[in-house]
Amino acid sequence: MEPVLSVERVEIKIVKSNPPQWQVSAGGTVGTLGWTKPELVVAMVIGPELPDDGIIDMIFMAERPTGIVPQVIRPISGFGTIESPPPGARGVRVKSTTNAMEGLV
Repeated sequence: MEPVLSVERVEIKIVKSNPPQWQVSAGGTVGTLGWTKPELVVAMVIGPELPDDGIIDMIFMAERPTGIVPQVIRPISGFGTIESPPPGARGVRVKSTTNAMEGLV
């Protein structure tokens, strides 16, 4: 698994469960055909506290194809879940190889 080329869209849906969850979706691009298993992965946080800006970092990951594949920019979509967002959390920042984009709740 490795980061996709770019992220172009981020959306957050709040699931009213106990505890609440955020379902995060993102759209972006990859540089070749054949990428699989796209997902949004919460970046490891050192320490128990939320970052000062209240934004949770996620990385848009997928599995690169093997072998020879055509070099062409293709769209890709991925999903991830944040279980029990911490108090004070106000959104996510989805990162890719070339950029990052924020979505706020």
